[in-house]
Amino acid sequence: MLRRRWYDLLLILLGIWLALSPSLLEGTQMSDLIRWNAVIGGAAIAFVAAFDVRWPTVWDEWILFAVGLWLAFAPFVLGFSQHRMASANLVFTGLLTIIIATAAGNARRRAGASRQ
Repeated sequence: MLRRRWYDLLLILLGIWLALSPSLLEGTQMSDLIRWNAVIGGAAIAFVAAFDVRWPTVWDEWILFAVGLWLAFAPFVLGFSQHRMASANLVFTGLLTIIIATAAGNARRRAGASRQ
């Protein structure tokens, strides 16, 4: 089972990284908008992935996809793309979340797991 659920564990780690990254990357140079976007986005990724480990649902990949999409575009939508390190971290984490969520959804559909 652990081998089939690699994506949940990877997403939990990715979410934890993103939530902790403001204090690890740029420290106090980061605005509150950037900091809270990373913390809330990372917590959302980790929470949804952890929830999915225990209670798989139909919507978890869609939620993760939406969070990843927001993270990838947030620096440009919210206007803090000039903070290169923070923007790159959010875009990279968002894209990885999208890729992993898509792979997880495809793996589950191929495995024919029943989900309600």
